[in-house]
Amino acid sequence: MGSGTVGMAPPPGFIPGTVHLVDLEGTMASRHAEGSGKDIVLIPTPSNDPDDPLNWSPRRKYQLLACICVYCLAVGIASAAIYSVLVPISTATGLTLADLNSGTGYMFLAFGWGCLIWQPLAQKFGKRPVYLFTLLGSMGAIGAPIESLCEISIADVWFTHERGTYMGFYALFLVGSNFLAPVIAGFVNDGQGWEWVLYWCAIFCGAGFVICFFFMEETNYQRMDVLTAEPYQVDYTPSALEKGTKDPSDSDRVAPVQTPPSLVPTMTKKSYLDKLKMFRKQDINHHASLVEMVIRPFLYFQFPSIVFAGFMYGAVVCALLLWGVGAAHEVHWFGLVFAMGVFGAAITAGSQLSISYCIDCYKELGEDAIVTVILIRNTMSFAVSYGITPWVENMGYQNAFLVAAFAALAQISSYFAMIKWGRQIRAASVTRAIKEGRELDVDIAITNISKASAEMPDSIKVLGLSSLAPIAFCGLIGLVASILINACRQTLFHAKSEPPAVFHWIPYIGNAVSYGMDPVGFFIKYRAKYGDVFTFTLFGRKMTCYLGIEGNDFILNGKLQDINAEEIYGPLTIPVFGKDVIYDCPNSKPMEQKKFVKFGLTQKALESHVPLIEKEVVDYIKMSPAWKGPKGSSGIVDFSAVMSEITLFTAARSLQGEEVRQKLTAEFAGLYHDPDMGFNPVNFLFPWLPLPRNRRRDAAHNKMRDVYEDIIIQRRKNGLESDNEYDMLWNLMNSNYKDGTPVPDKEVACMMITLLMGGQHSSSSASAWIMHRLAAHPDVAEELYQEQILNLGHGDRSRLSPMQYSDLDKLPLLHNVVKETLRLHGSIHSILRKVMNPLAIPGSPYVVGTDKGLLASPMVTAISDEYFPDAKSWNPHRWDKLQPSESIVDANDVVDYGYGAVSKGTRSPYIPFGAGRHRCIGEKFAYLNLGVIVGTIVRNFKLGTIDGRTGIVPPTDHTSMFARPVQPGLIRWTRRE
Repeated sequence: MGSGTVGMAPPPGFIPGTVHLVDLEGTMASRHAEGSGKDIVLIPTPSNDPDDPLNWSPRRKYQLLACICVYCLAVGIASAAIYSVLVPISTATGLTLADLNSGTGYMFLAFGWGCLIWQPLAQKFGKRPVYLFTLLGSMGAIGAPIESLCEISIADVWFTHERGTYMGFYALFLVGSNFLAPVIAGFVNDGQGWEWVLYWCAIFCGAGFVICFFFMEETNYQRMDVLTAEPYQVDYTPSALEKGTKDPSDSDRVAPVQTPPSLVPTMTKKSYLDKLKMFRKQDINHHASLVEMVIRPFLYFQFPSIVFAGFMYGAVVCALLLWGVGAAHEVHWFGLVFAMGVFGAAITAGSQLSISYCIDCYKELGEDAIVTVILIRNTMSFAVSYGITPWVENMGYQNAFLVAAFAALAQISSYFAMIKWGRQIRAASVTRAIKEGRELDVDIAITNISKASAEMPDSIKVLGLSSLAPIAFCGLIGLVASILINACRQTLFHAKSEPPAVFHWIPYIGNAVSYGMDPVGFFIKYRAKYGDVFTFTLFGRKMTCYLGIEGNDFILNGKLQDINAEEIYGPLTIPVFGKDVIYDCPNSKPMEQKKFVKFGLTQKALESHVPLIEKEVVDYIKMSPAWKGPKGSSGIVDFSAVMSEITLFTAARSLQGEEVRQKLTAEFAGLYHDPDMGFNPVNFLFPWLPLPRNRRRDAAHNKMRDVYEDIIIQRRKNGLESDNEYDMLWNLMNSNYKDGTPVPDKEVACMMITLLMGGQHSSSSASAWIMHRLAAHPDVAEELYQEQILNLGHGDRSRLSPMQYSDLDKLPLLHNVVKETLRLHGSIHSILRKVMNPLAIPGSPYVVGTDKGLLASPMVTAISDEYFPDAKSWNPHRWDKLQPSESIVDANDVVDYGYGAVSKGTRSPYIPFGAGRHRCIGEKFAYLNLGVIVGTIVRNFKLGTIDGRTGIVPPTDHTSMFARPVQPGLIRWTRRE
């Protein structure tokens, strides 16, 4: 708690900020200044304690002022020095200037709102510990005391008639440090580099810590109010004022009071060591809790004088005009320097006057009132700094600063209202202000506000304002202001070089809701409005869509130095797949890893997979209780769950080997689900959230990796025996990178996890959609069955034998069913890349900066009537003949990214497995796996919807990372005769 008075209630007629300061007649018994100032009344009244800050000697007071100035210089320079080195920091780190400017805006926002933490701590435990601790942090929320605590320390030490002078010193060093720091930083950057700018800031703060530790004293002090000037009750009605009623500060309306002798204590001065001590019992405020102290500043929004002080905290018209016009017309540098000098000087005056006005009006509420002022000021500063870059870029210096100047003029003009009505406003606030001496108890404040709300006009009551009206009102104002600022940024300050932006009302959230509800529909809607290129906001990220085949080619076939997939997908996939594989290493390494994995995707390997896959499906049908029953029996089964299990088993057996498949049934069965839940949109946006599912994901990954590593250790110990299968695990164990380094066992295990889980989602989703489509189109399902009888059984069902690889070429309709389903129900609707260098969009004026991501959506072309007639309908027979759109693809357009020559495929309207260097290498396996699974199920069952309707499939579940059917996916089956 700061220096103040407790225990005495204000007299009737008391007006906050109105005091009897001069006693020319000498009739008041109050304490007076000495010497030439003997006519000045000392307010607040000091105690008789020599260690009362008001009684300190001039040396002690000036020593404290010097420490406050040192604190302001250290923290102020550390906060403002970065402005001169934003460009070299941007060059060195790749961060854009817009991001850095926004970051400084957030820093000043933290300066303001951080006061809610430090001010209560300073009141509760002392100001000196807060000063010392925050010198070690210095920036953002940690440096917040520079904005609010210094003013209170000055008010603790100097009387009302002195306070303005020393508040001016504080304002000079506070604002001066902000102007001095960039100049010093510029010289340091030129001589030593931008890193040394930050090093010197840390050195300044360290030196400030040492000075303040040895020379700054604690100013928290509680004194008893033994002297007061009691004015008479005065009528403030307009009629009374017109009749010439005297002001209550007139000397003849003041009644002197005497000092009770019993209250004059005998006290001794503190020693130097006592002054260095912190957290002394007498410095700690035991009268209020920290929670109450945090709440108080919000309650003070009910005092217009305090709100006005925050609103008026610094604005200059002429300097803004001179600087903006001068910069636009490239005047001599002295004109700009002069403008900034005037600006800085006026800000100092504005700071000093605003803060002094607030403290003079409500000294008893000083600590908390200043927090309210700083909250208003820094929130306004944040709003301006957040929007200043696009503002200047789009309007130019002259127009931008013209607008700023007139906005400042309008802001400053509000002082006319305070001149005319300020006194009445302060008089009206008495009923809501101090009830018991210095402290404003939170409960009393809320009670008073409740009483005041009963007297509100009906128009106000309709708004539902209650005892929490100030907090609710401030929250509402903040929300409305942020929405309006966000809207203005989008509509008024859009650069011509940027793609059109999809409008959104709510900052940060942006277009996340409309995009998340139906991503493909979102793309189609705004493609019709803006064309192939536009930008939308996704939880603070700016995503630029480039749709159509040109967009697919531009993004998916982009140069490695310009676009990056690892930074986008790494946070999502690394916890699931593991370290040093796929997205957790330089791009050249996963290209080699893909080459190792192609062992299981060769022609010979694919031929061997067919009987293994068919056996897995048949065994599953035999073992599943959901499909029990004789020929002709029927039932209902959740095919989404069934397909998830079947595709997992078939991939494990064919790609990973018999030993892993056996482990899958026993040990992996309970483990697979938890890492699978890591593929969640929440983790894509906020991978750092400590969710329970993420903890389970990490634990399951470690167990799965341990299982693989145990198998590897055992195999290395026993060696490859003659009756063992040379499977994928053996292949990876014996693989070496190009530099000759063997693949570590840990990476082998992580690659096996990736191989197991990487393509399982798309296969599971695709197979479930195929089943739903066949159930909705039983005629096509019957065609598939008859196709097998005709081409594989030669017209006789009894002659159908187990499938072979060569049989798939004899089943074109089966292949077309898979293709058509993948066209309409692609698993991934959005393919993302991080922009590493500014990219110009060919044939347009648009440039995509490094502060944005790029988004391609092959689904948009796949369901476009431009390439596929009646594209929204499911028609496998469209693939019976070559589509004209396929002629776009150049058969000779191949490239080797490090794992073998592949077709780029980026200019095709149909690319369900992606394209470019990150194209899925398992495309052939996926077609084979889906074909065998679907063919085997069709051999054994007839499918239909549960209500018998045709042509109807479930909607798409967009809450998942993969576009799967809404679950449960119930389908009726009937066992064939």
